[in-house]
Amino acid sequence: MQAVPILFEKRDAIFLAETGSGKSLAFIVPLLHMHSNGDGIKAIVVAPTRELSIQLYKEFLMFSKLSSSSSGKGKDQ
Repeated sequence: MQAVPILFEKRDAIFLAETGSGKSLAFIVPLLHMHSNGDGIKAIVVAPTRELSIQLYKEFLMFSKLSSSSSGKGKDQ
């Protein structure tokens, strides 16, 4: 997970890794953390196929729900 510290530093990055290595989590967690802090982040996530784009979208939604529920920030807050 060498990507996580780089993303927390808000540095530009391109990451390559094997399937099942946690790439999605490696960029989703820092993005959600910075967003919850109100850091005004911007990110472009590029996927080579429509299917992978949909998978990433679903994972982002899942982790964002987990992140908001664990931080105590729900839709009504």
